[in-house]
Amino acid sequence: MIYNDKFNRLRIKAIEDFIKINKKKLKYKNYYLGDILVRFLWISLLNTDNFNNIFDKKNKKYQIITCDDEIEYSFFKYFNEKYNLKKNIIKKRKILLSIISHLKKYDVIIFILNLFKFNKVTKNYKDIDILVHTNSDRKFNLFYKIAKKCPKLNFGVIIDFENNNVNNEKNIFFINKKNFFNFEKNMNLKSVAYKFSNLFNVYENIIKFYKPKIILVIEGDSVVHSVLAEIAKTNAIKIYCLEWGLGPPFLYFNNNDKLDFKNYFKKYIFLSWGKKVVKYLKSRNQVDKYKIIGNPNFSFNQKKNSSNNILFALGPVYEFQWNSKDD
Repeated sequence: MIYNDKFNRLRIKAIEDFIKINKKKLKYKNYYLGDILVRFLWISLLNTDNFNNIFDKKNKKYQIITCDDEIEYSFFKYFNEKYNLKKNIIKKRKILLSIISHLKKYDVIIFILNLFKFNKVTKNYKDIDILVHTNSDRKFNLFYKIAKKCPKLNFGVIIDFENNNVNNEKNIFFINKKNFFNFEKNMNLKSVAYKFSNLFNVYENIIKFYKPKIILVIEGDSVVHSVLAEIAKTNAIKIYCLEWGLGPPFLYFNNNDKLDFKNYFKKYIFLSWGKKVVKYLKSRNQVDKYKIIGNPNFSFNQKKNSSNNILFALGPVYEFQWNSKDD
């Protein structure tokens, strides 16, 4: 994989320009899809062989770039033309998806498809204070440490990774998102909105059903996290983003190139491990609201009035703090 400053600046500039020229198309309901598209292009496309191979002018097998969906196709077509790379950009044909898209124009088909939800939500659910999304074992383990320190808070957790060992606990309730999807009719298969509409529908339904007071995500760089940020803004729900070890010795700032995107964390209240990270992010105009909570891996201290303790308040529901020092 190619990795250098010039290459990364090129990638970031291409994404920002692509979003700028498509800005009018980046709407779904009352939501703006720009931040979501940044994360989708950065994570889903730019770390693939397609993006690295598009610069290879010598190897003949890389003269054809095959794309999986409409957004990928549009982006690489734009990129190819902008930098005169002279590649053949083609799109995979998905016949089944086209058939379903056509059938979805009819109300009766929508009704039938929605009957095939995997499970029905039962009435025996917990009232939750905080909705949490995690997409890896390591992030879930970090969240679990937090949840154990907050016995008075009820957490509703959505996991986007395979884990067969999750069970509801006293204050942790696992939400099956398959219970909440709905098919929409008359969606343009080629639109950016179509790509993300199912995510919005699922998480809108989850939030409407459970009515969380707060949303918590870890790292804040996934498409789902950005979807949740848009929904939280519309519903006046506070959304917190817990730092995922941005600073030394875990990760050097200069190599964390996703932070070159403007306003990356501004839709969250950023929960930082220490002052150095906040100072750096503010210098890059990445955060507006933040709380310094210390490293959540450090020991927990329940003293309320010690100057060595950093308070982390999740709204008026409950307060807890970690005993920690700056980075």
